[in-house]
This record gives sequence, C-alpha cells and structure tokens, in this order.
Amino acid sequence: MLHIREKRTVIDEIKSFLYFLFANKILESIKKERRKDIHVTHIVYNCLRRGYYAIKYNIATELLDSDIEVGLSEKTLMKFWIGEKLHELEITDYHHFDLSDEDLGIKGEMDEGIEYKNHFILIDKKTCKKIPPRPYVHHKKQINYYAALLYIKTGIRAKYGAVVYINVAGDRLVPYPFLIANIDKTLVEMQSKIEILKEALKTGVPPPPVKSWLCQFCMFYEQCVKDGVKYGN
Repeated sequence: MLHIREKRTVIDEIKSFLYFLFANKILESIKKERRKDIHVTHIVYNCLRRGYYAIKYNIATELLDSDIEVGLSEKTLMKFWIGEKLHELEITDYHHFDLSDEDLGIKGEMDEGIEYKNHFILIDKKTCKKIPPRPYVHHKKQINYYAALLYIKTGIRAKYGAVVYINVAGDRLVPYPFLIANIDKTLVEMQSKIEILKEALKTGVPPPPVKSWLCQFCMFYEQCVKDGVKYGN
C-alpha cells in the first residue's frame, strides 16, 4: 500500500515539474521589454487615463484588453502565448511593418498590409474566444490610426482596413473589412490625444476619466476611482 502511495507522489511531482517547466518557457518566449513610450493602443479609447496608467505601471499593451489584475494568470498566459504564435505567421510583405513616428512621439506596428485591385488593405489580427458580430469600434480605430501613420511614413493612402478575428477556443476565422476613415481628420485626432497623454505623463496628473462600458473591464478601475477627477494648473 505504501508503495502505491509513493508512486502516486512521484507522478504528482512529475506533473507539477512538467507543468512549470512548460509555463516558464512559455513566459520567457512572450516576455518583452516594456518601454515608457506612447503606443497606438494607448489612445484607441476616448478615455486616455487607461493609456496613462498602462505606461505609468509598465503594463504590456497586449494585456490591456484583458479584464485581469496586473500580472499573468494561467489562463491569460496561455491565451497570450497562442496569440503571439498566431501573430508570428507572416501573411503579407508588410508583416509587422513598423509605423512608429518620432516627431509625433508614438509607437506602432501594423500586423499585415496588402494590395488588392489597386487598393491597399491594412490588416490587424485579433485572437478571441468568441467571434463578434461586427468589428469592435476600438479595433477599427486602431487600424485607422495605423493608416494615418502609414501615410506619413510611406505616402500610401490605405482605402480599406480589416480586422481578422481568430477564435482560439474553436475553429473559426472571420475577416471584417471596412473603409478607412478620412486620414487628415484622423491625424488631427491622434495628435490631440498624444499631446494630452504627453502632458499627463510629464506632470503626473492623469487625464480626466471618461465613463463608458470600458469601466466594467478596465484593470485600472480601482486606481482611477481613487484618483478621482484631477486637472493640471
């Protein structure tokens, strides 16, 4: 009887050993240096306070749409890793094309881009557990911002954008193409948001909060409520 219990103990130890061996290697593969730069994903919502906190607390931009506490849970680690691997697949010649602009003071990188019938399509890949019935507004906004940066960098005026949702919990892949918004107006909007965020980071006074559906999922909700509404001098 003792012999059987010992065997089970060793099996349990091996199970834990292998689990953490794999988890550690997965974490190492996705861990990136986080910088204090403003990224396109920091300004896609009307509430710039979310982006302010993400930069202040050094949160990876890939985690901002997850309703989690700061840090990686087992569930988030696996989802993050699967997403990273799917993004590594090169689909077009514009795979992971850098769109960062030092003059504007913003970082960005589009997933893919391709010519189709004399029109340029700017593509962003999104992993999810459920395919939405239409592209999320903030995902379209992200692509429109990328389109503006693409025009500044290359002179290319993308006519179409597309969000490609990949269901990691099932077997579906759904592209949602749409018309790119007016690039000149988008640039003005971007510049305004960037300047507000720059000033907030400089002074340490967070931008005014904006109440929306995002509050239900924002990882910074508690901190935001504690800070209240503050304005600079």
